[in-house]
Amino acid sequence: MKMLMRGGDVKKVIFFASHSRNTEIYTLAGNFLQSQNWHTDSNIYKHIVLFYTKAKAFSNLISFIDAFAQLQIDENRNYYEAWCALNECVQVLERNRDAVYGGSSIMAKEEGLRTRRDIVQQVVMALKLLVDSASDDKKAKELIAVCSDLIKRSRPNHQDSANVLAAIRIGDVFALLVRYYYENARSAKDAMRVMESMLKHAVQPRFFVERDLLEAVCAANGRNVAEFLVEDAAAASAKGKGGNHESIEEEVAGL
Repeated sequence: MKMLMRGGDVKKVIFFASHSRNTEIYTLAGNFLQSQNWHTDSNIYKHIVLFYTKAKAFSNLISFIDAFAQLQIDENRNYYEAWCALNECVQVLERNRDAVYGGSSIMAKEEGLRTRRDIVQQVVMALKLLVDSASDDKKAKELIAVCSDLIKRSRPNHQDSANVLAAIRIGDVFALLVRYYYENARSAKDAMRVMESMLKHAVQPRFFVERDLLEAVCAANGRNVAEFLVEDAAAASAKGKGGNHESIEEEVAGL
């Protein structure tokens, strides 16, 4: 096995490990495959999960799934794939309850994984609601409620803050609201207020709101897009505001 790994032959490593009944081989294979192109090759990803599960190397499995889910969110903004991975891992741990509960550290990691999965699921739900929110008032209200809940729980003084910020990019939730208000609710004013609220929460719109949408919202409100593209965007935005300074917490669904 070690010779195959040194040669970098992924197919042979998978074949050899698949026909083995040795837990050490499973773990070695899983560790080796993590150094390969698993983030773009679903077959490699599948076998890493399989080998760690067969080896009952649940700490390795949790760490790998955690890294995969984070990659999907950070690089691809693919919350559905992240949720699928986290949910799969939770199910694997549930099916191997006796082995998992052999150690308190694994129990704690499983609980953290479950919490993260449930938070990511809220974003997935919001993304689904966004599709129909233009023609369905009930779904629009549900969308705002889900996003409001995540934003409130992300605040530093909330008990769930650390969990929410570890699970998702809260800027993506704000950006989802910007898109809803501008494209579905046809309210450029509310979309702008969401962007201003992002600055209040120390979230830079330029990193989360797509450039064309950012420009459209600014243009519709007679604002200069440069206000949201500089490092000190909060100060620039304050100068650009005029008239009503009511916060989005008061104006948009209690955010």
